[in-house]
Amino acid sequence: MSIRIGHKTAAADSAVALLHACHSNIRRFLATARVLASATATTEEDIAATSLSVSRYFREALPLHVADEEESVAPRLSRTDAATVATVARLPGEHASHHALVADVTNLCDELAKSPARRAELAPRLGAAAADLSQLLESHLQWEEEALFPLMPQLGADHHLAILSEMRRRRGSAPIWP
Repeated sequence: MSIRIGHKTAAADSAVALLHACHSNIRRFLATARVLASATATTEEDIAATSLSVSRYFREALPLHVADEEESVAPRLSRTDAATVATVARLPGEHASHHALVADVTNLCDELAKSPARRAELAPRLGAAAADLSQLLESHLQWEEEALFPLMPQLGADHHLAILSEMRRRRGSAPIWP
């Protein structure tokens, strides 16, 4: 059940493609958390390693993705037309609404990583938190993919290159991409 974080899942030539790849990773780690909560035929080593991977993703990689959108994409789109500005204005509030559930999933996975023998005790709470977070984030990701990302072509090539450069710089040498 172990899952590797540090592999690339998209070509590094398009900011929009990398944002979509981040969304794929979010969905994959949410699914992994749900599986972790329901898996019974696995070893404590797998439970610990997978829990640590899920926790690490939501603690380290998800904030980078949020920064990509709030610090690189949103400011540039906010310099365009009024309708786009109104759409972009929704982004920080949506992201803020995820914090508590992300913390719940992360904290439960941290507990499982330290004490995988507690899986039977913690699994119902993790399952509920992961399901709630999945529902909340799926709605958000779908909104971004349908309303926010389609606005990005109105930015020029220079802006796309700058966004891509900022995304790369944010990650530095960290093995978490996208």
